[in-house]
Amino acid sequence: MQQETRWGRIATVTAGHFFVDFYATVLPPVLPFVAREFGLSMSMTGVLVTVVSIFSSWSQPVFGYLLDGYRRFWPLPVAVMWVAILASSLGLAGSYWALAAIVSLAGVGSAVYHPLGSVAVAANSGRRKGTAMSMYITGGTIGATLPPLLAVPLVAAYGLKALLVLAPPGIIVSLLMVLLGVHRAPAAGESSGSRELPRLRDMARLLHLSLALGLRLGATWSYNTFMVMYFLHLGYSEIYGGRVLSAYILAGSLGVLLGGIASDRTDRRRYLMATCVLGGLCLLGSFYVGGLLVPLLLILGNAFISSSTPIGVVIGQSLVPSNATMASGVMLGMSFGIAGLGSALTGVLADIMGLPRALEVNLLLLVVSLALTYFLPSEASSDVPASGKAVGEN
Repeated sequence: MQQETRWGRIATVTAGHFFVDFYATVLPPVLPFVAREFGLSMSMTGVLVTVVSIFSSWSQPVFGYLLDGYRRFWPLPVAVMWVAILASSLGLAGSYWALAAIVSLAGVGSAVYHPLGSVAVAANSGRRKGTAMSMYITGGTIGATLPPLLAVPLVAAYGLKALLVLAPPGIIVSLLMVLLGVHRAPAAGESSGSRELPRLRDMARLLHLSLALGLRLGATWSYNTFMVMYFLHLGYSEIYGGRVLSAYILAGSLGVLLGGIASDRTDRRRYLMATCVLGGLCLLGSFYVGGLLVPLLLILGNAFISSSTPIGVVIGQSLVPSNATMASGVMLGMSFGIAGLGSALTGVLADIMGLPRALEVNLLLLVVSLALTYFLPSEASSDVPASGKAVGEN
């Protein structure tokens, strides 16, 4: 029997996601300062972001598998505190490798939170899985809009060590999550799944979906990494580039919210294809206009592309309903990990042909993603998995 939607629990887990993604995205907007501090090339800055994505994204399927069937959510508030302390300490790094170690360890906390948090949301979403998942992901993406607004002026005025003042809010929220009982076991019948490995056919479908989603996100995440540097190249200040980046990420969060709502009402595969085309046209068009149209088209493009994220998670859980946490880890982890590789690729290309041209070439990832989306299995068009039962139906 389908359970009711528990919005209070969903909101609490979403609040934790807000702060996890806030701290997880402190690095990209301050990369120009990091590059100057350590004398880094575009390639080295791109590799740094990719190393972080390996720990924060590629490890999510592993944690998803380990946590499948685990009936307690206490790692959620622990992960929030872990990320808050480490991400705020990156200014204490004395070398490039120490910096890589700090942000990579912070990424482990993010890797734990994302799959377990998405399953906590799914366990309490009832029939509103797409809407609830979009709220959860939107909470994270809204959190990611704040570092460009807070961290850039803070570091510009006081240096990288000043990031330590960002730690207390996350620590406080993690303690509040414990007081509100987020760590307690779910009610009977809310187990997230089993620890048996999914069938090879189901795993192949997940990987197919992850690649399609990851490539499209890779085209937009390169802007997350290099946005401030890109606008420096166009003749603007770090502060202006940080504001554009914040608006860019905020537009992505709104796209996520609308995409989740749409996923409960439309054919999901067609929606993925339509938003890929529209987003790609906006991003491509930004290279051939000037003035305010440049950030406007970038913002619209990210909104279209990002709207696919909750749909991908819901499709992944529907394809492998008995391994919901692992499916979430694959979708949120591997797809984000693939997207992170786009930053390294863009950095290498930027050293060869310049940053604007590298970002434009990177849009070819959307063409490949569109083709992969077209060949997704028929189950991707609805909320009905191969077993014939709706996801979460007992």
